[in-house]
Amino acid sequence: MKNVAEILKDRMAFSFEVFPPKTDAGMEKLCAEGGVLDHLYELNPDYISCTYGAGGTNSRNTVEIANEIENVNGVTALAHMTCVSSEREQVRSMLEELRALGIENILALRGDMPMEEGLSLST
Repeated sequence: MKNVAEILKDRMAFSFEVFPPKTDAGMEKLCAEGGVLDHLYELNPDYISCTYGAGGTNSRNTVEIANEIENVNGVTALAHMTCVSSEREQVRSMLEELRALGIENILALRGDMPMEEGLSLST
């Protein structure tokens, strides 16, 4: 697949960003034949990025979606990783899994600390 940095070096890129659904029904709607991703592929994006999911709760789906985009459908995938609330071994494991799938475009972010229940940004 293409390296996103190389795509962006040469010209303005056309891309989409998707987020990992929280439910199996949402994953089906995104990834199944005739689903959202199929409609996005028709528009010939340079790449599609997949976010990590709030607080890493559904980060497992990020790997699955990136694999679907890149290895099943042949579109360059950019997988997001939010590291602040992850244990070192979780980060290492996800990186190894992405590498094993041949997904090389990764956007590693510090991310925001998960908010404690009852706290508000406005206080």
